Amino acid sequence: MEDDRRERWNSRYRNGNNHHKVPSPIFLKETAPLQPGKALDLAAGTGHNAMALASRGWEVTAVDFSDVAIEAGKAMAAEAGLSIHGVIADVRSYDPEPQSFDLVTICYFHPGTELLALVLQKAQKALKHEGTLLVIGHDAKNTLGGPQNQELLYTPQKLTALLAGMEIIKAESQRHPSGYDTDGAPVQVDCVVTAKKR
Repeated sequence: MEDDRRERWNSRYRNGNNHHKVPSPIFLKETAPLQPGKALDLAAGTGHNAMALASRGWEVTAVDFSDVAIEAGKAMAAEAGLSIHGVIADVRSYDPEPQSFDLVTICYFHPGTELLALVLQKAQKALKHEGTLLVIGHDAKNTLGGPQNQELLYTPQKLTALLAGMEIIKAESQRHPSGYDTDGAPVQVDCVVTAKKR
């Protein structure tokens, strides 16, 4: 079962699906003020966000279920002269070292609520005191791309409810910079939550 799921994701990456070419502009904006330290990127895909952090002096661990994605990310990082620690692991079973990271990021990861809650708990445990958690995903208001099942989409209220005990710094819906809505066309709306571990 796990091998079947991994192969489905590997096939998507081999075919160019889920293969983002550049870091998320919202990710770049939200992480820009942070001082470099140790970062953990969960469900990292091919690691463009991880590479952006590494280029700014972060020590980055990128975790993804797909070995094709991780190997592609490591190759791109090496070509760019960057060092990223790639880990092939299912977020269901992956347990990061507790209280070890200054930043944990989860971007465009859209499982059901139960698995999302589990991954957010692991993210919180992985953070150092005063560490930052950044979660970005397709908002329930989104009409351009992404999942269409409302259960898989984010809202600020949904995420903050799953982050009880953390200090919420930001919880809002943002129009994605590449979205468009001219003449009634669809627009990409993302949910962005940043929180501090106390």
